[in-house]
Amino acid sequence: MKKKYWISKWFFLLSFFVATFLVSIFVLYNRSSDTLILKEWKNIPTIKNNKNIHRVFNKTCNLYKKKINEAINQNPISDFCSVSNKIMEENRIAELDFFYQNFKPIKLRGNYDGKGLATGYFEIEINASYKERKNSYPIYKKPKNLISINLEKFNSDLDNITITGKIKNNQFLPLPTRAQINNGYYSKKNLEIAWANDDIEAYFLHIQGSGRLKMDDGSVIKIGYDGNNGHMYSSIGNILYKRGELNKRDISMYSIKNWLRKNPVEGKKIMNTNKRYIFFKENKQGPYGSAGVALSPNISVAVDTKLIPLGMPLVIQFIDKNINYSNIVIAQDTGSAIKGLGRIDIFMGYGKKAEQTAAYLSDKINVWALVPNEMANLIKLGKIKKLTEN
Repeated sequence: MKKKYWISKWFFLLSFFVATFLVSIFVLYNRSSDTLILKEWKNIPTIKNNKNIHRVFNKTCNLYKKKINEAINQNPISDFCSVSNKIMEENRIAELDFFYQNFKPIKLRGNYDGKGLATGYFEIEINASYKERKNSYPIYKKPKNLISINLEKFNSDLDNITITGKIKNNQFLPLPTRAQINNGYYSKKNLEIAWANDDIEAYFLHIQGSGRLKMDDGSVIKIGYDGNNGHMYSSIGNILYKRGELNKRDISMYSIKNWLRKNPVEGKKIMNTNKRYIFFKENKQGPYGSAGVALSPNISVAVDTKLIPLGMPLVIQFIDKNINYSNIVIAQDTGSAIKGLGRIDIFMGYGKKAEQTAAYLSDKINVWALVPNEMANLIKLGKIKKLTEN
């Protein structure tokens, strides 16, 4: 009797754990597939008119259409780009019916209690010179031997993975880290665009990805992102928070700069913990996003392009500011720190106001992706569970 009892007991326990495991897998699967939720326009907060929205959307409309065709493997879809161009030609620039008629909103579940997170970036301006001076900091252009490899071309299971390095002695090797570069790795190799007067300002030029160099002769050089050294990005704000140096609610560009200036020796070490290093190129105009078009203040946003295709229009609504309307923004850029479905980084433009807005912006948002009607129907049928094939 005892033997049968223990067999029955263990069988029950095993069955229980197996059932729990299967339920967990089912829940996780459904959560992962529940990140795209089809909504009706009547459930979206009123969209605020923006006379520039069609002009900005048209810049990357064909790119977006191409990405959608790749995602749904259905050619052709409706030619909404021609419709939008016609609206521009007829000067009906504030017309929002175009979006209501050609797209459906998809609610995106972000990583912040189901919400998204909005931050801001801007075109920074720093003082610089053409010649090296005491305590100046080099602004480097991209080395000629920098190579980026898309691993998906070698193995389809490795999609969205790109590695960056250099070829040396018939080997593919990592590029130097920020610390190694700061210690002179590229010194005297004719890679300097200019010399920044301040290493902290130069660091934040790297964070913004583009900017203006105000030269000592009064001229201005516009520079933009031209690649990185392939190492992982680390947030020094998070590092200072974990070390107890800054309160989480007080973290901003200004508080980080202030700490770095008060702790110059340790500050250099902290900046070097971010191994990623940015290389620049001179631009006549811009700044340009990764979609290859000039960024537009308050409309162009950086997104995680592994999850959201470039050119996609998005509707965002700030939650914490008691705003009862929403705005359309366009995905035209990406960034090292922008990871996740609901993560949005808004380009604020140039100047002190843009800098201050970007420095303090860190708010939860509701996010809706606007997808063509054909794609919305496939999402509704469960045939598509992601927005891009990138």
